[in-house]
Amino acid sequence: MQARGYEAISYVWGSSECPHYIDLDEGRVPLTESLYNVLRRFRLVNRDRVLWTDAICINQDDNEEKAWQITLMPKIYFSATRVLAYLGDEADGSEDLPLLFDKLLKADFHHISADDISDLELVKNGLPVQDDLSWDVLVAFVSRPWFERVWIVQEVVMSRDLRVFCGAWESPFETIALAVWNIGQFGMRAFGVHNPGGMIYSRSLMLSQMLSLKTSKSKVASAKRYVYSVEHLSRDGYISTEVEMRTDPQTMFSLRLFREFPHLRAVVMAVPDDDGQYSEAIEPVHLISLLCGVNFSKATKDHDRFYALMGLAFDISHSQVYPNYDEPIAKTNERICGLMVEKGHGLELLYRVSNEAVDLEDSTAPSWMPKWSQPWLPPLLTMSYAMTTNISERLNAGCHVTLVEGENTIKSPAFRVDTCSRCTTMLFPHSQPYGELMRAFFDEAEAFLSGEEYFTKEPWPEVRWRTLVANKLTPNLEPPPEFPLEYEEMRNYIRNPEPHPMWHMLQVERFEHTNRWVRSLITTMGRNKLCRTKNGYVAVVPEATAENDEIYFLKGALMPFVLRHQTRPGYFRLVGPCYVHGFMDKDPETLDLRAMEIRIQ
Repeated sequence: MQARGYEAISYVWGSSECPHYIDLDEGRVPLTESLYNVLRRFRLVNRDRVLWTDAICINQDDNEEKAWQITLMPKIYFSATRVLAYLGDEADGSEDLPLLFDKLLKADFHHISADDISDLELVKNGLPVQDDLSWDVLVAFVSRPWFERVWIVQEVVMSRDLRVFCGAWESPFETIALAVWNIGQFGMRAFGVHNPGGMIYSRSLMLSQMLSLKTSKSKVASAKRYVYSVEHLSRDGYISTEVEMRTDPQTMFSLRLFREFPHLRAVVMAVPDDDGQYSEAIEPVHLISLLCGVNFSKATKDHDRFYALMGLAFDISHSQVYPNYDEPIAKTNERICGLMVEKGHGLELLYRVSNEAVDLEDSTAPSWMPKWSQPWLPPLLTMSYAMTTNISERLNAGCHVTLVEGENTIKSPAFRVDTCSRCTTMLFPHSQPYGELMRAFFDEAEAFLSGEEYFTKEPWPEVRWRTLVANKLTPNLEPPPEFPLEYEEMRNYIRNPEPHPMWHMLQVERFEHTNRWVRSLITTMGRNKLCRTKNGYVAVVPEATAENDEIYFLKGALMPFVLRHQTRPGYFRLVGPCYVHGFMDKDPETLDLRAMEIRIQ
C-alpha cells in the first residue's frame, strides 16, 4: 500500500440490505444504501478519485482476511491524505450549523462564574438564547449515528486531516469538536448533565477525549508543540480573545483543554506512532481507559468494541489478542480482562462493575469482569468520588489483585468491614410520577438514616446529606459548606403539593443554588440504595445488595466492595463498589482489621 494518494471514508453502515452495486475489475460488488450515498457524494465528475472504504476493500465474508485487515486499520487511516466523514444529508436545519460553529469558536465562557451564566452571556457572545431552536438543531446533529460508532475513535485519532461532510457543507473535525466543547462547558457550568443540552455536554466530553488523543498521537515533538503553545500564548493561565481568533482550531482546542484541565500539560495521552513506537516522555493510554471513554458507543459486532481500540492502546494490542470473530464474545472478554489483571489493572476492573441480581445468579460468568462488549453504565458511585483518604492510604497502596491459575477467578488480600443487615426498598426514581416517587424515596431515606447517635458524633441530618452524596461534590472535591442548606431546601421543595419532575428541578430558578447537591445526589443514588450494617454503619450500596452480603476492603483499593458468599469457603461473587459513611476516615490502628486472602469468581 502506498503511503500517499488515497482518501479513507468514515461513515455509518446502516442496513445490511444491498439494493445497489458497483462494477469493478474483479466483478460486481453489492452496495448498501448508505455506502451508495457516500460514494455518490464523494465521486468527482471530471477526474479520478482514489477512495478506501472498508466494505469494499475488506472481504466482509472472510473473517480471516477481516482480522488481518483490522490490524492494519490504524496505518490505513494514518496514511490516507484525508479522511472523509459523511454524516448524511442536511436535515433538521443542519444547513445553518456552519454559521453557529463559527460563532461558538469565538465565544469565551471561561471567566464567567456559575452565578453569572445566563442568556445575557450567550447574547454577548453573539449566540442564541437557551430556548432558541438553533440548539435543537445542534442536538439533532450530534445525535446522528456517526457519533455513536466505536470505530470513529480510531478514525479520528489516526487521521492526518479529517473533514466532516453533512449534505453540501463540510468542516474540519477540529472546528466542530471545539465548537461543541465550548457550548458543552457552558451547559455543564450552568445546569449540569441533565439539562436539555445534556446530549451536547456528553458529546463535548467524547470529542474532547478524541482530540486530546489526536494531538498527541504522532511524535514527541508533535505533542510538545501543543504544550509549548500554551506556555507561549498563555500568560497567567489566560489566553486573550485576540490571540484565540488568529490561532488554528486544532491548536485552539488544545489550548482550551490545557487551560480547563492544567494536568493535561503534564499528562498528554499517547498512542502509537506510525512505526509503532511510543514516547517515554508522554504517559501512554491503556485499553481500559479507552473502553471507559466509549462505554456508550455502538458496534455492528460485539468484538469490535475491543478491536476498534487496540490499535490505539499502549498495553494490549492486536498482537496479544488477534482479532477472531469466530471466538465467542464471552471468551474474548475473558482473555482481555485477564490481560488487564496481569498488567496491574485488577482494581480498575472492579471499580467498573455493578452486577444485577441476574448476573450474580449466573455462576458461569465471572462477576469481576465488566461486560465491555456491550454499551454499559459504570457504577455511578465510582464516578462520584475517589477515596484517597486515611484508611486507603494506610492500608498499603497499589494493586494486589492477581489471577488464580486454571480458574476464571481473581484473588487479593482483603480486610472484612461488616455484614449488610437491611436495605431500603425505594430506589431512586427514574419514571413518572417523579414527585410522588421522590417524596417516598426521601421519606424512607430519612426514616432509615436515623436512630441513636451515630459513631461519628454527627447529628443525623448531617449523616443524611453526607451519605446521600457519598460525602463528595465531585471525584476530587469535598462537599462545600452550602450543602446542608441545599439539602434542606431540596427536602422542603419536594414536600410541596405539586413538586416539579426531578429532571426539571435543575432548571427551576429557585433551585439555582442547589444544583450541585442535587447533581451529586443523582450521581450517587442513581442505581444504588441505602444499607445498614450489623455494626451500625450506614452505607450506599448497589441495587443488587441483599441481606448478609459482606463488605470488604481490598488491599490497595480506593473504596470498599460488597461481596456475596459462595458455598466454597473464601470464595465470593462481586456485587459492586460501595460507600460506608465514616469508615474511610477512621484510623486503621483503632480497627480490628486482619488481612485475609479472598477469591472472587
